[in-house]
Amino acid sequence: MPATLRSPSDVTGRVARQAAQEHDPESLAALIEAEWLHLGRVDGLLTDLITRFDHDQLSRHPALQLIMDRVHTWPGAPGPPPELLGRVERLIESGHFPDGEVRAGMEHLVLLALLDQGHYERARPYAAAIRATTERLAPRPGTDSWKLGSLARHNGVLQFLAGQPAEAGSDLLAVIQLTDVHPDDRAAAAGELALLHAVQGDPAIALRWATYAETVIDGWGLDRLDPRHQVALLGARLIKATDRLDWARYEEILGLLHTADLRHDRHLPFIRYAQLRAALVRGQQRPALDQLAQLLDTAPTHLPPGSLAHSLLAGLETQLAISIGDHDRARAAIPDHLTDHHHVLQQVRWLVATGRCTAAAALISDSRWLDLAPRRGAIELTLTLATALHRTGDHRESARLVLRALTQSGDPQTIGHSLATTDQRTLAAAADWQPAVKATLERLKIILFVPPAPDSELRHEAPLTPRERVILGLLADGGTAAEIAASLYVSVHTVRNQIQRVYRKLQATSRRHAIDIAVSRGLLPPISERRGSAAS
Repeated sequence: MPATLRSPSDVTGRVARQAAQEHDPESLAALIEAEWLHLGRVDGLLTDLITRFDHDQLSRHPALQLIMDRVHTWPGAPGPPPELLGRVERLIESGHFPDGEVRAGMEHLVLLALLDQGHYERARPYAAAIRATTERLAPRPGTDSWKLGSLARHNGVLQFLAGQPAEAGSDLLAVIQLTDVHPDDRAAAAGELALLHAVQGDPAIALRWATYAETVIDGWGLDRLDPRHQVALLGARLIKATDRLDWARYEEILGLLHTADLRHDRHLPFIRYAQLRAALVRGQQRPALDQLAQLLDTAPTHLPPGSLAHSLLAGLETQLAISIGDHDRARAAIPDHLTDHHHVLQQVRWLVATGRCTAAAALISDSRWLDLAPRRGAIELTLTLATALHRTGDHRESARLVLRALTQSGDPQTIGHSLATTDQRTLAAAADWQPAVKATLERLKIILFVPPAPDSELRHEAPLTPRERVILGLLADGGTAAEIAASLYVSVHTVRNQIQRVYRKLQATSRRHAIDIAVSRGLLPPISERRGSAAS
């Protein structure tokens, strides 16, 4: 921050120190309850202030205990004791905090505790109450915009994770619209908006917000911002690369994420979602299903039933299981009640895979989801309906729907993944019926769906061919597909197929993963030796 700018955190910190020096615990407690969000931005200040209270004083102020618990919570910690959280909730309900801004701060404190524990639905009433307060306070002169920005941002994160995109977008946009807000909150809100629209399949809007977030980061200074807030931004970029089947960019972003500790980050499921989508079209379906099962076992906090991440991953489990012919597992991942377009898409994919194409077509045609689903959902429902109609013999209507999906996309390259996971006979037939479809698919030259590796290949280490060893070595040296193709005098398409075979044989999910496996098996020298050889 420039030296001339006095932040609310600086001002509040000085006031709090003065109150502490005057030995007035009740006034200090009231100040901390009112300004804990600002005090928390001054390193070590909250801990210094709250440790001045003795046990009896703290017992009269459970909110201070909850604030202290939050200050000292480490990633993956179990969260505050339920009885402590309950005491603060009862104080809020009883009107103990009459000032609207203070009450919103206490509601925010409870919301964060519930958010960390994955209790999204339980937290949503607090989000609604906070939103009502901030909307009332925002127009007033002298309103603390820094505090309102933090309140609105976490509201947006909660609504996003809970699968409420309209509310999430509204809350996150409110952060951007505030004239004076902490750059941390502004950059993080833009990153969340980018991820929200990337998940929904709106690449142009996602790119706009990602660019805006990067502008804030560049203008403020990367070292000044909380690096955790950039995970959503990188997640949006990763999903976009997967949509376009842009594996060079995909590997680059994975490398950036590799340096972050994502084990307890609430965005981890969205990063894994992008990786599993990549595995679906790269011949790694069986390892991906194993990774998905492990994720569901180890990250239950951020995957409560009904959450957005849970719906996305359940949908992928159905697709992955269908791709290897495990229709029982695919069916088990589908919920009993189809309450959103993710569930409908799961059900119709399973119906098509098991030969119930008439039922699948009827379910889509009779539902409202083609009109209500976000961009990616609507396009994938359209392509699945095209497959169902193709298999029932209605080739003309099937081709029309494929053309509609391509047109609906705006830029067909942005739905490369959706096309790669569509029945290839349906696309081929549509190309015969619709010249525009044929021209588009030929122009894209998409590397379409790669079949899963056979069980025998997974149980045993399949040897690499001499050419695949060359490809692996060039990958380890940092070569792109285009550079490798130029050096070997073959097409980029050929190189990409060979890279996929290398990944499949090594059971790797990325370039870095393949290199690590190859080094461990002695197929490549350690990186230090490769650097030394290159230098000589």
